Amino acid sequence: MLITADALHAHDENAQHIVERGGHYLSRIKGNRKKLFALLNGLNWEDGKHRSRILPRCGRADAG
Repeated sequence: MLITADALHAHDENAQHIVERGGHYLSRIKGNRKKLFALLNGLNWEDGKHRSRILPRCGRADAG
């Protein structure tokens, strides 16, 4: 099972609940989650293991 969620639902408790029940999740992370955002922002997105694109009108990164 894969659960997708917007940034409103990007909470540790939600992720833990899904994973404990055998599911996977995909969630948008914004700058207000400073530590997690910094961790993700520090990944090498150019190495081919990750795919994203920046939407110029709002600066959001989405799977591409």
